[in-house]
Order: sequence, then structure tokens, then C-alpha cells
Amino acid sequence: MFFKRCRHERLSDVKDGYQYCEKCNKAFEAPVVECQHHWVERANLNTENIRFGNVYQIIFVLKCKKCGEIKTVTIV
Repeated sequence: MFFKRCRHERLSDVKDGYQYCEKCNKAFEAPVVECQHHWVERANLNTENIRFGNVYQIIFVLKCKKCGEIKTVTIV
């Protein structure tokens, strides 16, 4: 008796971090895809000298709209 081997050509969408072969239902670990960040400004902080009105640095706090990652960008 001979068994046909599945080639796992058609994989389903990612479920629970795995992709499943649609023919034999074998699970494969899904490849990790990094977020294509869409940054939105959450805050704008200025450090300045009030007496002379000089701005020393500007700090932008950005948050990704998709995954929620937060980063800061400082301009001196």
C-alpha cells in the first residue's frame, strides 16, 4: 500500500501563529512579518529658555497606529 505525500502547496491564512496545509491539515509556523508602522504624533515637548525665548530641543512622542509601539524623536 502506497501513500501519496502531500506537497503542502496551499497554506491557509495565519491562525494562532501557524499556517495549516489545506489538504492534509499539517501545521507550519507562520513567518514573522514586521509592522509597517504608521506613526501618529502623540505629544510635542519643547525645552526652552523662557527669559530669552531660545528653544534648546524639541521632543516628538510618536505612536504607531497599527501596533501601538511608541518612540521618541529628539531634535536639538
